Amino acid sequence: MTGEAMKQLIDTLQAAATVEEKEFHERTYTGRPVHLVKIPLPAPLQAGTLGAVTDYLAENRDQLDHKQLTVHVVNERSVQIVGQINPQDMSRPVYLNATPMAHDLVDGFVNRYLPNEEFCIGLMSLFASDPAGRRSALLAYAGNLVEAGTLELNDGGVSVTATVQKSLVNRKNETFVNPVALIARQSFSEIVLGPRDFIFRLQRSDDDGNEAGIPRAALFEADAGVWKLDAMAKIAAWLRMRLAEKKLDGEVGLIV
Repeated sequence: MTGEAMKQLIDTLQAAATVEEKEFHERTYTGRPVHLVKIPLPAPLQAGTLGAVTDYLAENRDQLDHKQLTVHVVNERSVQIVGQINPQDMSRPVYLNATPMAHDLVDGFVNRYLPNEEFCIGLMSLFASDPAGRRSALLAYAGNLVEAGTLELNDGGVSVTATVQKSLVNRKNETFVNPVALIARQSFSEIVLGPRDFIFRLQRSDDDGNEAGIPRAALFEADAGVWKLDAMAKIAAWLRMRLAEKKLDGEVGLIV
């Protein structure tokens, strides 16, 4: 390739790479797509506790400037440590993301009918015991239906009455009044949520379809999600306390 041909090739490539701006109706357009070169961001660390959030800040192994950091309570199940906005591409680094372990198990349990045995297991493992004994009372009621095997069901909306077959000659009517206040394990282990209302329902099994069939049980949320605001407030209070203990309350920001 001659020198003249090489020069023409270079000129052609430079012309193709040049972004031409044109004005139409007082608006600016370019002759080809352009893309902003973004600043590389670190991959955030993943944690499962609130303690990991404060420990990361206190140990500061990445040598970050605390005054440029903010602890963001995103929702009842997510807390992030974020940095300042980069003016070049308006990105914001996330250094750590904390999500409680097994946080979605309660979501898969409530608002759907389950076989009684599975319902009782979930009630024991996903809900904390309460001083008023409401969880124990519901367990006793649902467990009794499992042991009896057959029932006649009368659901009046506010209360559920089941006639349990105790023997061939004896029947006992048992009533459970709604709503029931239970303590669900749905956020970080460091905080204790208060009781919230659920609606208890029974449904005959789809397998037999008879009037006296093995029931399926369900809990339906009845607090319109107010528990989420309570959880976020308790997460923020716990973080403020721990940041103050580590003398970081005047260094690191906190928003909810």
